[in-house]
Amino acid sequence: MNNIHKLYEITSKLEEWVLLVYAVAVYLPITYSWIVLIAGMVVFAARVGLEIAGAGSETSSRQAFLNCPSVIAVRQAPLSIPLLVFTIVVMVTGTLNGGLREGWASVVTLRAFLLYFIAYAAFSRSLMLRQNVLSVLLSFGAVAGIWGTIQQLFHFHPFEKFQYLQASGFMGNPMAYAGQMEVTACLALALLLSGGFKQVIGNRLAFSVLTVCNLAGVYFASERSAWLGILVGVLVIACLVSLRMFGLVLLSMIPIGLISWFTVPVVQTRIVPMLTNIQGDVGVQARFVVWQKAMEVWREHPVFGVGLRNFPKLDIPEAAVPGESTYLVHAHNNFLHILATMGIVGLLAFLYLELSMLWLSFKTWHSKLSSAPADLLHRAIGLGCLGGIVSLTVAGLFEYNFGTGHVRLMHWFVLAMMLVKTKTESNVSLSPGKAFEAPGGE
Repeated sequence: MNNIHKLYEITSKLEEWVLLVYAVAVYLPITYSWIVLIAGMVVFAARVGLEIAGAGSETSSRQAFLNCPSVIAVRQAPLSIPLLVFTIVVMVTGTLNGGLREGWASVVTLRAFLLYFIAYAAFSRSLMLRQNVLSVLLSFGAVAGIWGTIQQLFHFHPFEKFQYLQASGFMGNPMAYAGQMEVTACLALALLLSGGFKQVIGNRLAFSVLTVCNLAGVYFASERSAWLGILVGVLVIACLVSLRMFGLVLLSMIPIGLISWFTVPVVQTRIVPMLTNIQGDVGVQARFVVWQKAMEVWREHPVFGVGLRNFPKLDIPEAAVPGESTYLVHAHNNFLHILATMGIVGLLAFLYLELSMLWLSFKTWHSKLSSAPADLLHRAIGLGCLGGIVSLTVAGLFEYNFGTGHVRLMHWFVLAMMLVKTKTESNVSLSPGKAFEAPGGE
């Protein structure tokens, strides 16, 4: 049993390192993220196995599995039911449109959801791990923001086949880069405005610089949908902090907007065509085409859609990225894409998932806890997640960011930081709150 306990301690350390490495890898080409995530799945499975082995022979295998801390943490993850409902609907709509093979293939496209449960189980065991991961995630987000600024201002894309006008970060795609930076920028801003940053990086000036660098990533990604999303997300965060903060942030946007308009060329390049000749804007016109096609598909299959993987390929050469894509294979809108591929049933499941995320983050921000720094951080994470969800939802009116791999892998990682907390008489404890301990270890 001592050997089991030692192995368990080793897996605990491995789990911590995997999540810390993932906090960097998530900004890199998606292959790196999945290599680290697969390693995390292996470590998680090993941990569950050791917890079952440590339960003792007097406990049935089924009971040992259900009662092991890692499985309890997964079951108690607050978004587990909405995710399960959405996954079942994906399976059903896929099966109805192509049999069990298609149903299973559709579910496999949701594999990024596994990250949420693995990360949640790890964070629920260690608040310090969550703090360390936050430090790494936001610090490397600042690096990605600085790199994106250099890319856009100097038109410097040394590792990419296509020379974008916009910043594309370390992943080579402006939309995916913008989506990730929306999440980290909202998280950093929420921690800064609420004071929750003190548990991550104690110096306000240093954290302010870090926040600006994360925001710069969204800014220089130059995705108009992301600009609109982050604008709304930032205002929501400020409003929830206080009306005074909302006023200050709103007023600060006026000089920032004017300075940007006259000093950063990409701002006028991206906005002027929409104001002067919207009919000639390729991005806008491509969206009109795919939105109309999505509605046509939905009208033909209103209840269950055509299956999540079966959105029609649209040949719009002027909207494709040379060397990167040939067809448009999504609706450029989260809600229309789900409606076309999964019908009304799928849209209801998607809305349930979206509203569950919003309610969880709002409830976390408004949770009645102590004034201790750790509890302030907990609430601030909820505020940051709320801002990120709002930002992605608004941007998702013009992009299918819900289905973008890089954005999913960042979004669900950050959402896993919102832990279930229960107030006790003298302190605040995590649930499930029990670490593994071999029998006789007491």
